[in-house]
Amino acid sequence: MNIKWKKKEELPVNYYWNSTAWMQVSIWNDYLMKLDTQMRLQHRNILLLVDNAPLCDAGIINSFKTQYRKLLVRNRVEAYEISQELNKAVIPLNIYDAINFSKDAWNAVSQQTIFHCWQHTKILPLGDLDETDNEIGGYDEQVVRDKLALQDLIYELPFNDLIDVNEFLHIDDCLKGDEGLTDDEIISMVKSNNDESKENLNEEPLEIISKKGALEYLDELIVFFEHSSDIPIDSNELIMLQKLRRQ
Repeated sequence: MNIKWKKKEELPVNYYWNSTAWMQVSIWNDYLMKLDTQMRLQHRNILLLVDNAPLCDAGIINSFKTQYRKLLVRNRVEAYEISQELNKAVIPLNIYDAINFSKDAWNAVSQQTIFHCWQHTKILPLGDLDETDNEIGGYDEQVVRDKLALQDLIYELPFNDLIDVNEFLHIDDCLKGDEGLTDDEIISMVKSNNDESKENLNEEPLEIISKKGALEYLDELIVFFEHSSDIPIDSNELIMLQKLRRQ
């Protein structure tokens, strides 16, 4: 699904595209202006530390990945189960799904995790050592719980040779996201940015469902919720579906 049908202002993230993971000056400047506007509206002054070194994970990124992949695997498990119930193909993921996963995953990264990771960098004063030790202990326990939850979800996937949770979390570590660009690559990206109409996300166009098709899907949903105990649904929600079907 192409997200061109969705206005960027309606997305839960600041959306940019680039042919590589390398940051561009135009993207960075635009992000800084948006951040400055947001802080001004909140009457906040912040210190923004910008590291000019390659990506260095103090733990926040790893926590985000864990939360993101929990959402990803849970979605795939549910999509597979629904496909089996309705005898249809598994609905594929798209960029809009990934954007929403990213939003929910970031919101699931706790303040305790961020606090611990800042302490780990030793940029900020450690403060009370006993309190810090307690925070670290709680953080470590949360990391273990998140990994166990993700591993349990992996076990629900319909495959025989399942991957270990640690391998799954670091499966893309070998990908080069911080390598430099050649002059030709830089020129090519500048040309692309001068004409956003050339943006191509290499996605299938959004399939428009007919009214008849939508009603058939709605009928299947009503039958599914009426006879299935696997997914609990409130009676009022079922009544709303039935009313929607009659309209």
